[in-house]
Amino acid sequence: MGSAFGPGGLRGRLAHHLAPVRKPHWHIDYLRQAATCREVWSVAGEASREHAWAAALLATPGASTPAPRFGASDCACPTHLIHFAVKPDLTALLDP
Repeated sequence: MGSAFGPGGLRGRLAHHLAPVRKPHWHIDYLRQAATCREVWSVAGEASREHAWAAALLATPGASTPAPRFGASDCACPTHLIHFAVKPDLTALLDP
């Protein structure tokens, strides 16, 4: 989870995360060295939703926290890395 409000915006952030890892920058870069991206979910907007999404995902049945504080060293979220053994229904995260 993240907010792509920095230079390059969403396009730059996705290009970074989908390219091979050369020099790890974020926590997720270390994980990407051993994992493959299978899906990308994005929503455009001016408000950051990463903390609300982290809370909603953690409250979703079947959620587990494989690495406490992962990706959340700059906020109060328990983690931004959430695991589900079975893909959950995430329609609750969508704005009406």
